[in-house]
Amino acid sequence: IKRLHLQTGVLLGAVTFNVDQLLWQGGRLSGMRQSQVLVRELFNLIEPDTKYLDGRKLVVHGKGVWTGGGTLFASDGAVLELGVSAEINVESNLILQTQRGATMYNFGKIEHNPVIELPGFLTIKSNFYNYGLIQALGKGGLVLQNALQSFNIVEVASRNSTIRVESGDHVFARDGQLRGHGSLVVTNGRIRLSGIRMDVSVIQIASGTVEIDQKEHESVVLRELRLERSGSRFEASNTMTIESLELLDGVASFARSANISYANVSSGTLLSRETTKIGNLMWRGGCMAGSGRLESVSTMIIYSTVHHCLSASSTVSLVGDTTMVGPLVDIKLYEGAQLINEANGSLSLIDSSGIFESGTGVGSFINHGVVGVVSSEK
Repeated sequence: IKRLHLQTGVLLGAVTFNVDQLLWQGGRLSGMRQSQVLVRELFNLIEPDTKYLDGRKLVVHGKGVWTGGGTLFASDGAVLELGVSAEINVESNLILQTQRGATMYNFGKIEHNPVIELPGFLTIKSNFYNYGLIQALGKGGLVLQNALQSFNIVEVASRNSTIRVESGDHVFARDGQLRGHGSLVVTNGRIRLSGIRMDVSVIQIASGTVEIDQKEHESVVLRELRLERSGSRFEASNTMTIESLELLDGVASFARSANISYANVSSGTLLSRETTKIGNLMWRGGCMAGSGRLESVSTMIIYSTVHHCLSASSTVSLVGDTTMVGPLVDIKLYEGAQLINEANGSLSLIDSSGIFESGTGVGSFINHGVVGVVSSEK
């Protein structure tokens, strides 16, 4: 078939259709699982009507433009396969959705670059396997809602581009890459970054989990890491370099060494299993935990709030200048915990009565440096 324009109705038949150009506006491609539609040159999706792929396999080898929005819905064992020579440009909001055993594969290139001024998103609400390249170039980006498994490259090219995980369990694995200047935003679900190269700039977790287990001995660099609510969790098995950490709640866990230029800890738990060094630390609440050591290298301000603690067997080392601010700073030291003011450290209490008290068991405050009490009243 030279040109097939499917506007409505159903294309049936237990045979293979070889099509040079497919213009899909609406309707259904249905058939037996062994039947295929092979698109050799051009595959365009237009108009917002839902397109249904039932049972049949659709294989695309050519180029295409997907515009007009809507949903491409695959079901009943259907397969959408974008071949190695496929190049798809997505210019609008679009949902790729599967159910009842349907699967989608990308071996080619998908480029999401909405032409509208408002942010646009390509929503992958499907069992989707990426062996090619997926790029988010403009405002908006990718939304993940079911199960994406990526074994090659996903790129959020600009600071306006995001990968937004809204639900499901997603895996980036086996020598793949997650790269670009954009953000990874998790509002629910889990994303595992295992054995890949990663250099996105920002990770923001409202709720859900991000797990990083990169190539052995490879460091991960972030411009910003932000955890917002109690259901948020960040787990890193690699060495980390982070410019800014905002821990408003949840758990930030570092299995290996981490270097953080600035951190604001308001609640939740900061867990260190080796050494976590923080240049400037604002400690407003929450707990320091883990069998490793947290070092406040330059400045640390501990604010008078409801709850601070050092969990059992944790160590916080005050290397630089530390200031306690407010009428009452209460730090609970649980069993085996140590708060150490090092020899070159300075601990100042400004209008403050610092209280170090035992939680369960006995912790300790150890002073090798200078402790001073300062009043702001003249």
